Amino acid sequence: IGSQRKIDATYISEAVERSETLESLTKRYGLINLMSDAFYNILSPHVRRRCRQVDRVKLGSNAEDDFCVDETTEIMSLYTFDINVDALSQESDRELHLKKKNTSGMERGSKRRSLLFSSSKSDGSSNIIDRLEAQVLSQSARNPSFRSVSGTAVSIRGDSPNIPSTKDAGQNGDSVSLLNELHLAPYSTDVWMSKEMRLMRQSYTDGIFFSTFASALDSFFIGDWKDSKAKFIAILERSKDGPSSYFLSVIDANNGSPYTGFKGYGDV
Repeated sequence: IGSQRKIDATYISEAVERSETLESLTKRYGLINLMSDAFYNILSPHVRRRCRQVDRVKLGSNAEDDFCVDETTEIMSLYTFDINVDALSQESDRELHLKKKNTSGMERGSKRRSLLFSSSKSDGSSNIIDRLEAQVLSQSARNPSFRSVSGTAVSIRGDSPNIPSTKDAGQNGDSVSLLNELHLAPYSTDVWMSKEMRLMRQSYTDGIFFSTFASALDSFFIGDWKDSKAKFIAILERSKDGPSSYFLSVIDANNGSPYTGFKGYGDV
């Protein structure tokens, strides 16, 4: 546990088990993040009002816990910060399409001038560069996850071999130079009010989504699954939502009525 210089019991502590539980539950609800009520409660009121309660579950679903009385049963509320990352790529696709449409005439004229210029080159180097640049632009248009860094197509996905390492940053391993080229911006709280954040949050901030889901969840907790189902369906008719789909599957699996022993929370 830890190292020879430091014994760190937190590697196998309750906090680690709790983190693993939250990570596994993201798959159940189809979410990219989940937070416990303990974490939620230490957030500022400004941030808490932007979060959504997803469910509440009983911790420890082994045989011994099944015999615990209600007073000793630990119930954890689950929260999420809703964000649609795909909205960025969708907006990027629309902007690229509009840009290509508006500049198509200029590009055709530029290509004709480029052909006339390259034909005068005996070694054909200008032609090769033009073709490479065209391939980079074409790749960027098809896949928003690619960006141009210092004239080179670089994938920003972590599993791509196209990402230059600090070892390959320069002939002398100049990692600082590479970071400067990437133009890494320092963190600022203004990011939460940026155009990109507003775009990713747009489908959740219409004043209807949160209130409808909260009402549906309350109905589910008290056992009014008929009302709960109608509201979850209303949410899914407007947009995709993992938690709503999960609760609908639970309701349908029990023929629309709370199962025997239902106490207003689920099991991990």
